[in-house]
Amino acid sequence: MDMIKIGAIGGRGGSIWEEKADELVGIIVSYDEGVVYSLQFLNYVNGELHMSVKYGTDYYEMNDAIMLDYPSEFITSISGSYGPFGTTSTDGKENIHFNFVIGNHQFFGGFHGTENSKGFIGSIGFYVKDVPSSVIKIKDSQVKMIKVGPVGSNVGSIWEENGRSEVAGIFVSFTENTIQSLQFLFYENGNYVQSNKHGSDHSENFCALLFDYPSEFLTSISGSYIGDGYLSTGLDAIKFNTNKGCYGPFGRTEPTSSSKRFNFELRNHRLFGGFHGTMSRHAVESIGIYVKPVISSMNNLKGSLRVKAEK
Repeated sequence: MDMIKIGAIGGRGGSIWEEKADELVGIIVSYDEGVVYSLQFLNYVNGELHMSVKYGTDYYEMNDAIMLDYPSEFITSISGSYGPFGTTSTDGKENIHFNFVIGNHQFFGGFHGTENSKGFIGSIGFYVKDVPSSVIKIKDSQVKMIKVGPVGSNVGSIWEENGRSEVAGIFVSFTENTIQSLQFLFYENGNYVQSNKHGSDHSENFCALLFDYPSEFLTSISGSYIGDGYLSTGLDAIKFNTNKGCYGPFGRTEPTSSSKRFNFELRNHRLFGGFHGTMSRHAVESIGIYVKPVISSMNNLKGSLRVKAEK
């Protein structure tokens, strides 16, 4: 089965480990106050329980075995932090934080990562499975989109995700006052497709949002930026709302007195037609959306889209 690789997040380099198994029953973690030494997984494979090899070192200070209430209990998120020496960390002090949010556990396809030069867990990521055959979507006809925005800075190069309306996930890299990059997971022609990364290759904090597709969809994108046009510093916060939850804000949690807020509100998600914006080597400078033109079969859609630019 083809899978999409998300991450890995953590230190660079080291030897690669992979655990492609989607029925997780248990996790065994060895760690101390500042490092994750090893990970081992108990999976349900072909009607039997199967213990994976141990990824990492045999050394440990503390060892926890977490047995899930399989099959009714399943992974919904994986979060943590890593430090300057490239090891996943348990204390989070002065470290880079990450969070993988899995909205639909059916799409979880296993783990992957690296062991660093000391043999510790250096990084971790996860696999996303192809959309199950039971998930059926009708392909949109090719239509000319209406461009709304962007809001933020005018500097940088243009990025486009025109016509890519089936959003299954969003990956955000950010600092305490900057959106460093955005990347999207789309459903296209029966498969998941990962977009290019828009913005910086660096990541101070990282969050992967995997929606409960297709029943979960975007209802609004909001945030803030400072300044106007070429005087703007780019996006300093962004937040995504769906019909099932709220994700963020990422970046600045409280706008300053000079922040300008924006809100793209979609009352009817069928009108959403993709993203666009500008980016620099350091950050996402601006963002906007595409809107599908109203088709004849849609009635009473007046007022279904609201776009606000607030001070």
